[in-house]
Amino acid sequence: MKPVLVAPLFALFALIATEVPAGAEAGQPQHSTEELAVLQANEAVLRAVRDKDAKAFGDLTVNDLRVLAPGGRLEDKAMVIKGLGTVVGNLDNVETEAIIVGDTAIVTGKMQGNAAMEPFGKLPPMKYIATFVRTGEGWRMLSRAITPCASVAIEKGAC
Repeated sequence: MKPVLVAPLFALFALIATEVPAGAEAGQPQHSTEELAVLQANEAVLRAVRDKDAKAFGDLTVNDLRVLAPGGRLEDKAMVIKGLGTVVGNLDNVETEAIIVGDTAIVTGKMQGNAAMEPFGKLPPMKYIATFVRTGEGWRMLSRAITPCASVAIEKGAC
């Protein structure tokens, strides 16, 4: 009698029976519920910027928000809200990842799309890191640093 390979059969069954969680697609990383909540908050912040929705942006960020904007300008919440109209076009979050430690999370990612920002003109792809804190109302953005990808990095596929 030949030995039965139980472990490989079980692994195959587990692979077939595994469902992709809601919000994830096959081949995409699976996230915990909290990671998904942070990533959704991050996406909502970008949507508020795209829609020039000062109220939504205000609700999604803490009062002491700080943003290191492209070009090196350090902005507080009021400055960011005042500048919402300077971004024209469409930006999308891609390659996002959330790391959570206690009530603090960082989100890293890339923004790209067909957009321009006054007075800089067309925006290249940009990498960012954002800090979120858990509050009674959910995850709120505390800070974000954004840097445009350098041309050489784009050419080499590094950004």
